[in-house]
Amino acid sequence: MSQVKIQKVQGEINNGIQVMEDNLQAAQSLDDNFDRLHGESNQLEEGTKGKSCQVHKRSWWRNNRWTLVVIFVVLLIIGGIVAGYFITSRKLTT
Repeated sequence: MSQVKIQKVQGEINNGIQVMEDNLQAAQSLDDNFDRLHGESNQLEEGTKGKSCQVHKRSWWRNNRWTLVVIFVVLLIIGGIVAGYFITSRKLTT
């Protein structure tokens, strides 16, 4: 009977060792996947640094283009009014 108990305990120990080895392999696999994903995310981050600046400049121009056009038109109108005032004031004085 004691031989049977010893074999049973030995089987449980072997089973526990196998489970531990499987867990270690799974942990190593997860660590490898994490390292790979970390490297890929770093590559993506470096690749987007230059592009984000370009997109920012392009979107700034798109957002402010009409503002600049309106400012230019207003300045032209003001310039026309001032020029018209000076032209009419010269005609009145002569």
